[in-house]
Amino acid sequence: MLCADVTLMPAPALTYRTIGGELDLYFFLGPSPAEAVKQYLEAVGNPVMIPYWALGFQLCRWGYEDLADLQAAVERMRQYDIPHDIQYGDIDYMENRKDFTIDPEGWADLPEYVDQLKEEGTRFVIILDPAIANYDAPGAYPPLDNGNAMDIWVKDSNGQPIQGEVWPGEVFFPDYTNPDCEDWWRVECVDFKEVLDYDGLWIVSILAN
Repeated sequence: MLCADVTLMPAPALTYRTIGGELDLYFFLGPSPAEAVKQYLEAVGNPVMIPYWALGFQLCRWGYEDLADLQAAVERMRQYDIPHDIQYGDIDYMENRKDFTIDPEGWADLPEYVDQLKEEGTRFVIILDPAIANYDAPGAYPPLDNGNAMDIWVKDSNGQPIQGEVWPGEVFFPDYTNPDCEDWWRVECVDFKEVLDYDGLWIVSILAN
């Protein structure tokens, strides 16, 4: 592990002070900026090409009371001929703010509405928080049960899952450095897509108390 203190100098320069570890420096000399970028990409790999539709006009907000409220917002966009290629669903659509759920009261018809939007040419992106509610009884919340079975939570020095608190309340945090966690996440996302045919995921960063 490299511990370093980096100081910006008045001149165009940096001062590195390191304690142990290894420091590898790479210089991409160009000579043109375009050539320097090309050399950098040859070293680290090319970025993922985003889908063309992701460059479209997007409407995202938190605070829809229910599906009817979201539908009204979409209709206003069309009423005033405002370009609208992508609609987002924030945590409003979830049951008790829990990932991979749909509120059965105000949002029960969301899957059918998403299908309608897609037929009309509007994509739908959902929010997912990287935190899973941990208070449900066994069998009540499959993402928690599956995560427990696969042992994929971030743990403390005693090997116990670290408990935090975010939108749903008490939560465990998936450890994405664990290869099994990748499998767990993939299965949960695929299973939920069979329920709600979303086009993209908006992954929110979380700071735990």
